[in-house]
Amino acid sequence: MSKVNYELVEHPNGFHDEHWCVKVGEGDYKDIIYQYDTIHFNESNPEGTDAILKFNTITIENPNDMDLTTEEFSGIIGNILVDIIGERLKDVDESDKDNYRKLDPQ
Repeated sequence: MSKVNYELVEHPNGFHDEHWCVKVGEGDYKDIIYQYDTIHFNESNPEGTDAILKFNTITIENPNDMDLTTEEFSGIIGNILVDIIGERLKDVDESDKDNYRKLDPQ
């Protein structure tokens, strides 16, 4: 999985007030801003392998009128989503470690 340069931004035209927007920071899709709408994990896939991540997005800005239905763009925003989830899980793990230390001072 390739790390993609992106940033989480607030945008006045965001569809979901409680969700950050994502701004792509590089490549052909630079400056596209979107929001993740729905996200689902399917753990019981037919191949019996890793869970499948499915998601929908809402386009907020597409300044260069790029085709956002391509596999390439889907892969980029999928990688971004995996990165965002991974970073949030690290945050949760770190806060859990602090809680465990408070409960067990050893």
